[in-house]
Amino acid sequence: MRAVIQAVSSASVRVDGSEPRAIGPGLVILLGVRDTDSLDIVPKLAEKCAGLRIFKDENDKLNLSAKDLGYSALVVSQFTLYVDDIRSAFENNYIGINNSYDNKVMFVAAINQYFDGLVREGVLYGDAENTADIDVNAQRDWLAQKYDISEYSDEQIRKAKTGSYVFVTADVTFCDAIEDLKFSINME
Repeated sequence: MRAVIQAVSSASVRVDGSEPRAIGPGLVILLGVRDTDSLDIVPKLAEKCAGLRIFKDENDKLNLSAKDLGYSALVVSQFTLYVDDIRSAFENNYIGINNSYDNKVMFVAAINQYFDGLVREGVLYGDAENTADIDVNAQRDWLAQKYDISEYSDEQIRKAKTGSYVFVTADVTFCDAIEDLKFSINME
């Protein structure tokens, strides 16, 4: 069993066109379960995830957990992760110093390379698109809270600076799964 954990300001997942499952601040947990995994570990894993001190306290130190803050978790199953996860792509390939459009495009390209690797490993269906892109709708929502963007085109929204936030949407199709998965990731 493998869990990729990301602290988020908000996140949502829509499965097969259904209503989105969404949370505000909290954790997104991409959960990979193999047929050889025992379910006995689930309670321990849940407690460990909830107790991770990955949120900032009043002194700007990573000293609080989702449990401490009463935050929610959004668990996304069906992720069988055999190679570097999206967080590694964020840490290793995203240059977020000035959060420029070029840097966002580079991060999205790293996620798409990751998806290509999952296709080669037989986790994602090769004939599907399996793509990530800048989440224009999430960027629009974020920008609208700070600026008057009523005259902005989608392209201007796409290229706008979003502080330290990165908004990504992805659409993947798993092998041996009934549903496709469309999800959003908002990282800071």
